[in-house]
Amino acid sequence: MFKAKHPHVELSEKQLKHVLVVMGILILLLSEPFLFSYTQSFDDYSITQQMSTNCELASSIRYVDVNISEAKQMIESNPNLVILDVRTQEEYDSGHIENAVLIPVDDLAGRIGELDKEKEILVYCKAGGRSVIASELLIANGFKAVYNMLGGIRAWMIVGYWIEIVHKGDLVIGETQTFVIENCTYLQTGSVTVESSATLVIRNAKLLINMTQEWERSVRIQNNAILTVERSEIVGSQYFPVYASGTSTVNVFNSRIPFCSVPCEDESKVHVVNSSIYYVPCYDQSEISVVNSTLNDMLVSDSSEVYVGSSEVEQIVPEWSNTSMSVTNLNEGYVEYWNNHINLTVFDNQNFNLTFRDSKIYKWSLRFADGNHVLIANSTLGFVLCSGKENSVEFQNVRITSLDLCDFQGTLSTEKVFVTEAVRMEGSEFLMLGNLSFSEETQIIVWTSSNVTRNYNIIARNASDVPMINVKLTVFDENNTVIWNGVTDSLGKTSFNLTFADGNYTDILRLEAVKENRSASTTIDFLSFTPIVLKMRYFADLNGDGTINIVDIFIVAKAFGTKEGNPNYNPIADLDGNKEINIVDLYKIAKDYGKTV
Repeated sequence: MFKAKHPHVELSEKQLKHVLVVMGILILLLSEPFLFSYTQSFDDYSITQQMSTNCELASSIRYVDVNISEAKQMIESNPNLVILDVRTQEEYDSGHIENAVLIPVDDLAGRIGELDKEKEILVYCKAGGRSVIASELLIANGFKAVYNMLGGIRAWMIVGYWIEIVHKGDLVIGETQTFVIENCTYLQTGSVTVESSATLVIRNAKLLINMTQEWERSVRIQNNAILTVERSEIVGSQYFPVYASGTSTVNVFNSRIPFCSVPCEDESKVHVVNSSIYYVPCYDQSEISVVNSTLNDMLVSDSSEVYVGSSEVEQIVPEWSNTSMSVTNLNEGYVEYWNNHINLTVFDNQNFNLTFRDSKIYKWSLRFADGNHVLIANSTLGFVLCSGKENSVEFQNVRITSLDLCDFQGTLSTEKVFVTEAVRMEGSEFLMLGNLSFSEETQIIVWTSSNVTRNYNIIARNASDVPMINVKLTVFDENNTVIWNGVTDSLGKTSFNLTFADGNYTDILRLEAVKENRSASTTIDFLSFTPIVLKMRYFADLNGDGTINIVDIFIVAKAFGTKEGNPNYNPIADLDGNKEINIVDLYKIAKDYGKTV
């Protein structure tokens, strides 16, 4: 026993022993983490730690956390990276990273042998919880390169990274609803229906339509509904149609829809810009515009309205009644038939109108139904076939490689038309207005069973280019038989038609003009350029310079002694018209020598 110097509590020996015991227990408790193992629960996963007394970890291998940006970079840079989705099948179908392998976390332990331990593995789930469990399990089973994607697929989608969605069964967008497919590959099994007044938007996406049954092979856009495809691609496992009906609208911008037809009917509208589509048929007063795009086929009928600008169209088939079509800046393409229906007479007198302007068309074949009007202006064409009854075809400033007029009946109007290789007439009967210009290599290679009426315009003028009225005009054939005659009108003009057939289309004809003591003469044939301008001269002023001089004597002297048919024969030097250049013709020149007309 002892007493403290201050009034504190006095401790007995027994109490002191108790204090020492308590202190010992505390020391033992504080040192427990270094002596024992324990398990700590954290959310939906557990972490087991084993510590040694010397504070050294039993193993240094651990998974690595990466954010979504780092994960995306890994996917893009490493084609051998294994992407492991540990969610459920339903979650996986609703949206996953492309090429991801699905093994739900609850199945991972039993299926871990499906994964290659030597490859890097990126693990993700919905938000990041289950991926930690999976990553720890992989590390525990000897995987050495495991990466856990923080934030999961939810964070991935928030920033708009590409995903893949699987939808099994029909996709139906209900009335007035808007459904958006964006930044993804959308795997659709079954048909797609956009009901009345609904909207389907496919933006920056790839829609893969896997149709296994015949009745599934369609995408239907109903009355007042809208389908907009922008910067996207739609691909089917087989050829499939996108039906636009009622007053629906289909917009395709900067997209690609190969092996797909887009039938539009019932006043529907289709707009295609900077895109590629396989086939677009138009019915029932529908409207279609195609700009800067590529189409394989286009069918136009039933009062449809079509505009094609700066595009490549392989085949356009216009048919039936009251269809209006405007085509501009068309790029090179090929068309086998303009109207490929077996029985063309079904479409008689349907008044179809077609216009091409500023177009470049390589090797097109134009085959018309009956009763149509076609204008092609400022264009370059390859092979052109014109056929059909009661048609009006007009070419303005057009260059054609080969012109084939087969079974063509109607009117052919030409202005500044140049044919570089060949013209063929077979079974045709039509009126030709205007001119065809040929290169030196161009020739009429076939003329069979054809009657072509050529229109010639005549202008008669005096030496001062003043129109001359009442000039008598006569056309003689090669047998000197008169086949036409007429006079000029008050403007010094007139016109006439000559019909050429199989036996006379190569004939050289003579046109003579006479008024008082002035005359003119020229040769004409089937391809003569019109209008034919006749410079009327005083009968002895052979060169038309207004004076009877040595030049006129030279013209007669050069042809002197020749008759009609001789290469040197000159009809203008035959002043007495006896088909022979002789002393009488020289006398007529000499008689008026030195005279000014």
